[in-house]
Amino acid sequence: GHSTGGLLIRLLLHHHPELATKIQAAVLIGVPNKGTPLADVHQSVLPGLVAGLHKPIKQLTRKYHSQLEALPVPKTVALGGIAGIEGLAITAPFFRGPNDGVVAFSSVFLPQMTDLIALPLDHFGLIQSEVAAAAILSFFESKRFPAELFRMNLMSLADKFIKLYQLQHLDLLFKHCPNINAEIATMKGKMFWENLAEVNGWVLQKNRVFGQVRILNPSGIRKAWGTENQLSDAMDLTLSRHYSNEFSHSL
Repeated sequence: GHSTGGLLIRLLLHHHPELATKIQAAVLIGVPNKGTPLADVHQSVLPGLVAGLHKPIKQLTRKYHSQLEALPVPKTVALGGIAGIEGLAITAPFFRGPNDGVVAFSSVFLPQMTDLIALPLDHFGLIQSEVAAAAILSFFESKRFPAELFRMNLMSLADKFIKLYQLQHLDLLFKHCPNINAEIATMKGKMFWENLAEVNGWVLQKNRVFGQVRILNPSGIRKAWGTENQLSDAMDLTLSRHYSNEFSHSL
């Protein structure tokens, strides 16, 4: 089920347990299980714009999501999740963290999920992707998504940095970082910076006072900087693109 279609699956399984006993697996794709900030905006700014849409949009607000959480999927059904993390420029101001332009990654996640993957796609690309289709078929067959695809929550910031270095994708990472970087020389952070990871002279550092994170090359030149969440989001997008492309080539 894609988007609100996934909520309908949860309603179906909850209210019709006789059907749930006949279903082995379900996949929720870009589903706002915890609501979406776009619905919050509608409620606060345009609540009466279209009367026919008002009620269903209200049910997608984050305030309403506690009622959705009361719809557990039966334990006999293996539940998989696919989240897009390629946001849309037009909706970016409404989100914090990875999102597909309509639904946040954190909203797709449910504790009951057997497996959850992140793909470098927006909300609409999720239903047009060959990689997503292959992942769904894999889940129906084995109750797991292909091992090659990206599990965003399983790596620390340091692990992501080291993996990107190993994949030779640091230059791609820098293109995805949100802040324009002036490549300035530094003192390599000997006083106010803590090294989070170091590999062949490349260093990931965090400021002990303000909490900002930066990446220095072996010469001590700053190549990227931002908040920890900003760099983590950029790393997630870069890694998901890599793994998705590799898996696509294998199809």
